[in-house]
Amino acid sequence: MKFYYFDVYGRGEPIRMALWKAGVQYEDVRLGGPTWVEFKNSGKAPFGQMPILELDDGTCLAQSFAILNYVGLKYGLKPNDALKIHKGESLSHFLVDDYFVKEYAKAAWAPNADELV
Repeated sequence: MKFYYFDVYGRGEPIRMALWKAGVQYEDVRLGGPTWVEFKNSGKAPFGQMPILELDDGTCLAQSFAILNYVGLKYGLKPNDALKIHKGESLSHFLVDDYFVKEYAKAAWAPNADELV
């Protein structure tokens, strides 16, 4: 199994953490610059984005929350209770979409954060 993402935490780190928690052996492939362009053009990124989790049979999974759901279900990290799943997923979406993307990313990367609203 291979996990492809940039050499940053971002949307890839929760997946790395889930794979570690599950005890899964995988190759952590960190791409950037020309290697990212080459990978993107390889056809392994269904939406032209990362993260990508490539299974041993060559199947490539895309989209961070979908990958987390896959890992969680496959390796027993998700509860069986629907309400507990909802609470965990709503917190995850809030932290990534509402906090990280809308607040942290603006402050970290935008010289004028108001331009990103």
